[in-house]
Amino acid sequence: MVSDTNKTSDEKLIEEVFNGNIMSFSILIDRYSSFVFQIVIKITGNREFAEEITQDILLKVYKNLHKFEFKSKFSTWLYRVAYTTTISANRKASKLFLVEDFEQHYSNEIYEEEAEVEWLDKGQLNMAFKKALSELDEADNLIITLYYLNEQSIDDICTILNLKNSAVKTRLHRARTRLKKLLI
Repeated sequence: MVSDTNKTSDEKLIEEVFNGNIMSFSILIDRYSSFVFQIVIKITGNREFAEEITQDILLKVYKNLHKFEFKSKFSTWLYRVAYTTTISANRKASKLFLVEDFEQHYSNEIYEEEAEVEWLDKGQLNMAFKKALSELDEADNLIITLYYLNEQSIDDICTILNLKNSAVKTRLHRARTRLKKLLI
């Protein structure tokens, strides 16, 4: 049994899963499911579809946990599985239906009349940020989300997106610049 779930390392929990302790996998899922969902929703823009894909990803991770080789952090491996699974599912789904426009979802909630960010209260600032983030293209949105909201390192993002270090740094810089222009 896991004694202190908040302090138990991912690696220890995975070893416990390998030894038959299913509850340890539940702890891992509790830690990372919201981050996985954030990645999926950023790519799909559709809440219901994102919830379905997130469940598929978690099941896929459980079935393939034996393939995790401890060469990177578990979170990096998980986010890579989430990213590739979502891209694949999104491509298949795009043939079946149109993805809900993320910007449209927030457009009614943004206070357009507030021109300067410093005059916005915390709730309005959060909405302005979400709106600006939604106006970025998919790649910029995802890289900002991974780096700032999911607190992934450049190296981890390289692994997740299967890109070189210089490409991630360049994309992150460009995404920051675009986001800043949208917020000003």
